[in-house]
Amino acid sequence: MKEKRHYTNQERHKIYTAPKVKLKNVPAVPKQKSSEAIRGRRNIIHSYMSRLDERYFCNSIGDYVYIIRKSLKETKEHAAKDYKGTLLAINIDSLFRNAVKIRELKPNSRNQNEFKKMHLLICPVKGVGYAKIVVGELYVPYPVGKTFIHYCVTHTSLKEIKK
Repeated sequence: MKEKRHYTNQERHKIYTAPKVKLKNVPAVPKQKSSEAIRGRRNIIHSYMSRLDERYFCNSIGDYVYIIRKSLKETKEHAAKDYKGTLLAINIDSLFRNAVKIRELKPNSRNQNEFKKMHLLICPVKGVGYAKIVVGELYVPYPVGKTFIHYCVTHTSLKEIKK
């Protein structure tokens, strides 16, 4: 099993001092943990994220982050597992504006192999906890250069950050 890397004191300081985001657009999301509720949350994420803009500006990266089909698939799989993750996926636009870049990661799965680097962003959210956003950096030939692609958003707890 892969060993989790703990946050350094500097990374924790960035997380704790970041401004908290207040969620909007809270539809009736099922709170149960049954497979039927998970399926309902996947449908909510799919219907919301498929209508999103093509890109959002991320202040901590300093560039636009694009949302593509792979983003939708990964987010549906991970965020639909719990109620809070679904709320975060619905409010992805405000998370990008306020997220804090914590570190760069190496791609660690077959789905991430096309990316040169992965960026871990964390955003404190009022009433939910913390949003963990993974953004992939992709190099496209001239004239585009590097492009940032949203990979996934999930809910993370304070316990995981304190490690």
